[in-house]
Amino acid sequence: MTPEEKALEVFLKNDTWREYYEKAPSDACRKAIAGEFVRSMVSPCGAEYSREALEAPLTLADWEYLYRRCGSNPRKGFIARKMAELRGS
Repeated sequence: MTPEEKALEVFLKNDTWREYYEKAPSDACRKAIAGEFVRSMVSPCGAEYSREALEAPLTLADWEYLYRRCGSNPRKGFIARKMAELRGS
């Protein structure tokens, strides 16, 4: 079982995490969310699960989804800056 499969097995038992993952707007966004799950369980987890690698293909719609689901944490500012970059502002 890969680290991603194991993380999904664990996290998707929780209805909130399952909804977060399943309602993501794209496969790339789901892959980035799965990477979050892996990073929370495995350290170190390898370059294929790095934020940079998994977030590179995300679209504005993906970032907007992550922003809405982010809650109140420091990551929200980073996501807002990514959205602004993609909007050209």
